[in-house]
Amino acid sequence: MSAEIDPDAIVARVDENSIPTETLTAHGQHVATRACWLAGLDDSVNTQESVVFDTVARLHDVGKAVPAFQAYIRGEPYAGQQKHTYHARLGAFAVAHTLAQTGAADKDILAGWAAVLRHHGALPDLVEETIRVIRAEWREQNNAWVTTQIEAIDEVDRSRSVFDSFLRDASDGTTGWDAFREAIASESVHKALLSALGLPARCPRKEWATEAEIPAQTYDRALRLWSSLTLADKTVASGSVEREHLTPESLSLSPLESYIDDALSDSDVGEEQIQQASSGIAQPDDETSLNALRESARRRVKDAAPELLDHEVGLLTLPTGLGKTFSGLTGAFTLRDEVQFQRDLETPPLVVYALPYTSIIEQTREVFETEVFDTDPTGRAFTTHHYLTETVTYTDDERGDEGSANKDQDESRAKLLGESWRSGVVLTTFVQLIESLAGPSNAAGLKLPALHDAVIILDEPQALPKPWWDAVRRLSRTLIDEFDARIVSMTATQPTLFTASDIDTMSLLSSSEDDAFERRAYDSVSRVQYRVDDSIATLTDSNTDNPVSHTEAAGRLIEAALPSEQMDDPASVLSVCSTVASSRTLTDRVTEQAPLFGVDTTHIGSEYEAALSELDTAGNNSTPESPPDAEAVAHATLSRLGFTENKDGEWECTDDWGDRLLVGTFNARYRPLDRRALIRIADIISTTGIPFVFVSTQAIEAGVDISFTNVFRDIAPLDSVVQTAGRCNRSFEWGVDGGTATVWCLDAADGEDSTLPAEYIYPESEHLNQIATLLWDAAMEADEELIPASTFERDVVPAYFEFVEDRSFLNDDLKLWIDECEADQLGHESLLGDEYETVDVLIAATDADTARINQLRELFAEYEGRGYERLRELSWMRVSVSVRTIEELQMHSRVDGSGRQSSSGVDVFGHPVGHGNGSYDLAGGGFFVTKTDVVNRFT
Repeated sequence: MSAEIDPDAIVARVDENSIPTETLTAHGQHVATRACWLAGLDDSVNTQESVVFDTVARLHDVGKAVPAFQAYIRGEPYAGQQKHTYHARLGAFAVAHTLAQTGAADKDILAGWAAVLRHHGALPDLVEETIRVIRAEWREQNNAWVTTQIEAIDEVDRSRSVFDSFLRDASDGTTGWDAFREAIASESVHKALLSALGLPARCPRKEWATEAEIPAQTYDRALRLWSSLTLADKTVASGSVEREHLTPESLSLSPLESYIDDALSDSDVGEEQIQQASSGIAQPDDETSLNALRESARRRVKDAAPELLDHEVGLLTLPTGLGKTFSGLTGAFTLRDEVQFQRDLETPPLVVYALPYTSIIEQTREVFETEVFDTDPTGRAFTTHHYLTETVTYTDDERGDEGSANKDQDESRAKLLGESWRSGVVLTTFVQLIESLAGPSNAAGLKLPALHDAVIILDEPQALPKPWWDAVRRLSRTLIDEFDARIVSMTATQPTLFTASDIDTMSLLSSSEDDAFERRAYDSVSRVQYRVDDSIATLTDSNTDNPVSHTEAAGRLIEAALPSEQMDDPASVLSVCSTVASSRTLTDRVTEQAPLFGVDTTHIGSEYEAALSELDTAGNNSTPESPPDAEAVAHATLSRLGFTENKDGEWECTDDWGDRLLVGTFNARYRPLDRRALIRIADIISTTGIPFVFVSTQAIEAGVDISFTNVFRDIAPLDSVVQTAGRCNRSFEWGVDGGTATVWCLDAADGEDSTLPAEYIYPESEHLNQIATLLWDAAMEADEELIPASTFERDVVPAYFEFVEDRSFLNDDLKLWIDECEADQLGHESLLGDEYETVDVLIAATDADTARINQLRELFAEYEGRGYERLRELSWMRVSVSVRTIEELQMHSRVDGSGRQSSSGVDVFGHPVGHGNGSYDLAGGGFFVTKTDVVNRFT
């Protein structure tokens, strides 16, 4: 290719020997074609939208025609100022001029300007950045360079000719070089931009920023333009990413339907039972009848899904444990196929499955990788994407290293494809999805073009932080209106997130306005009843009781697990705490109190640690490449605990249990590998009839398929309480209404601290007061001591959501920043909150893990790329901790060998076994600093 290019041509790229590999004209054409395709547009059809996208993409690099850049990219001597080699600002002015001359809307002029101005970085705060740049160029200050660049181009025939051709091609002959040069000299381009913002046509002042009037949906258009441009530019510039590489493969619904058919056959569920469940004739009371109800719900969703094309958000509201995952996937795949057919798409659009937390992704991942679809997670049909895969950061400027101009030729194909969601199905988190829409980084924005025509499942959307609800509604409008996507909101407690807005919703279960099927489902699935503990009154206006101390709570958990006059058989008990510190304290108190009840405790974490050490060894001083198999370690742990697997695959206790109580702890301070194994162990033990107390944080609440006899929940938003109750008597293991979910108020975990654990997580006193009041009133109004699940979930929880809307715990700034196109402001916000910053630590639990960390350091020292690759492979060892925690771990260093204070190093630290003052205790709540700090209270 390089031999065919005139060595004196105006070029966009060169190879490592400074030999031209692509002319600027060819690059502009290639990027324009690809950007339009990525945006779901046909660049051969001159619609208003396609013309805008083509213009922006075609002209984005036209600033590279400047002689200084041509000298720089070829490695020729250049004695001028470095800023004169920059190209993005000049290209942005060319785009604004061309769009204005061709009659584009103000929204498109501003969006195109912003997209090109920052196509090497993140979108800016539009008004402030526009005023800053125009003010600098108008007054020709030190940070101005466009006028000088235009003068330089005007003196070089080749540069001037290429620039003129670009403008004429993009504008269909409406404008050219002479007109553009004059427009810059007369500031008419500057004035057009100011006019689009509703500002006076003169040199702007900084304080004008508050007076600007942003055209509606400018942010939406800028986001789509910018993301399509950046992905097109990077893939074309890489020289190795063709269109077919960006075309996803699609998963068929058939494997899921076959899997379900086999499951129904194995549980003797016939067509008649399914029809009876659908009509409400049958009353579920065991796993077989539950399966019939699950299948009837799934079929309803499948039938209704195509109608969602005529609406915007589909609501899938089912009690926990009634098969929302399979129903949601069925609906999404069915709608996806309908979208492809109705819109005549080349390939089926993307299906995004978004969950609240990384800690619960693995169970859903198994559905795709092993249980049902048997897909390759590295292929083009399915991808899992969450923060553990985010290891490389793009520059947020048009400058490269040490201020040099960005050459656009440093991206690898694997990295680009991995970050751009070019798969048929993507399993991800709310953080990845929402933060990629709200002021994304350059890397995060690469995934956005894949969302065009997409079907997006939000699993348990009520878990989205309440302050973000308004912003999520507004970003949903972006997805629906700008990207033409559809959303499925899937939950047991449908929040007012979508219903209390102008979004057009429809039920995926009921064919009309009534909610007959949903209500029948709730009324018929009587698995659990709710108990409101007296301690809840502590937070009501009456304040007539006291919180439950961790010591008292431990005793009550033990009593609930052991046989008694009220309960002949031992039970499994789950207790969900508000904070990590609370969960650790409660675990310790259970261990301390157990002898008073005549039993000794065995912590499953201790046996798991022993099993892990036995299975994860480094033979002959080698470093194991693969992680230990979580299932194998779980089975080894169960064997150590006295369980055996029978020929039917069921686990039984072979030891004389006598006076033993099993105890477990679970939270986000455990490594992903260990979380998977511990959940598997707890899931098996919880239904074997062995006394078992499992203490957790809310990490267990959503998406974890596990069942306990009884559950206890520290006071929390009522949707979280329902999620905890969803881990109780999940498949009628203990009969109809056989489970009890108790809500109580735990006292401070630390005797020196009077703050309740719940107050750390929900600091607004009015919030907890209203939750407590709703609970207390429901308990007082109940005919019996226990509140039926249907009453709690269909009446009390909606009242809570109404309170959230009325009292507005929402962050109004977030939506305002979207409307005013303040992308930089948005980019500094996090869905996870700003209580404290976090970094990741690679935690070694075995000597083999320590060897893995040491090997990683060596790889970074030898070749950085291999180090990053290995770091991604070791994601199963990563735990997030606060920056304050890292500051206390003075002996811990970064895994790439860079200094602790380095601004350019990998923000991941290593914790070898027994290193420094950090401790990883599988029986003590995971990773913590031996010196207690306030951050340990948070999950």
